[in-house]
Amino acid sequence: VRFAIRRSYLLRCTPLVLLHVRVLNILVIDRSIEPVDGDLSVCCIDGEFTLKRIKLEHDRVWLIPSNETFDPILVTPDKRFEIWGVVTYTIKQNRRPRKKRHTNY
Repeated sequence: VRFAIRRSYLLRCTPLVLLHVRVLNILVIDRSIEPVDGDLSVCCIDGEFTLKRIKLEHDRVWLIPSNETFDPILVTPDKRFEIWGVVTYTIKQNRRPRKKRHTNY
């Protein structure tokens, strides 16, 4: 992975954000990439950060959550909206946590 100085950063992502993920992930975010339809992106909407897929239509932008318990967000002109970067890689723990072994001494 090559990092562009001041254009890439790492972000910890909890399982609540990505429901299909059961462990904490670290996302590599690239701020120099222009987002395209379907990109997973870090967005700021009305001063709050969110991680959503970008859905581009003819004259509208939708923010689609990975967690289906959240509703999609339509970006309207009255909202302050900025895309902070596009997720390029996901770093995740592959080894399951080990149970502690009990000893009898």
